[in-house]
Amino acid sequence: MPPRLPHLPKASPFRQFLLPRSLKIYTSSALLALAVYHTTPIYPTTGPSMLPFLPVHNGIVLYNPLTKRGRNVRVGDVVVAKSPYQGGGIVKRVVGLPGDVVCVDGDAGRERRYAKVPAGHVWVAGDNVPWSVDSRHYGPLAMGLIIGKVVAVGEDYWWNLRGLEGSDGMVRVEEGDVD
Repeated sequence: MPPRLPHLPKASPFRQFLLPRSLKIYTSSALLALAVYHTTPIYPTTGPSMLPFLPVHNGIVLYNPLTKRGRNVRVGDVVVAKSPYQGGGIVKRVVGLPGDVVCVDGDAGRERRYAKVPAGHVWVAGDNVPWSVDSRHYGPLAMGLIIGKVVAVGEDYWWNLRGLEGSDGMVRVEEGDVD
């Protein structure tokens, strides 16, 4: 017959109730942080081409890589893409989808030119047109160059992010907000 074990005291409420639940919460939080980190990458931005949507210096965007190659991209969405013009990356707004006719040159005093966006491409433009190198310079952007749709923008630090309003990715401006 095996020796009898001494009577162990009953576990404290902390060990019975709080410890297992706090471990689950910490584990779940860590897994969620890893999932967000790997599914919503951060991309730094510089330059005036997307003013006022993005700051000139120290801007960052979070983008959804599940929308790469133009998947579910609509007119008005802001995308991160590989630049066909100068290498590196670009952040631009989609203004035309395959089959759309877009105005290439809308400057005052010049005759307007139009182009049809070919299949498998989108037409992109910066919000600050005079300072933007976009589809007006390098033509339609191949959807294969899109690496994600922007879901939030920020300045300086990741904790200053602001989400995009509206399901279409457009920031809403109410009457009276514009001078």
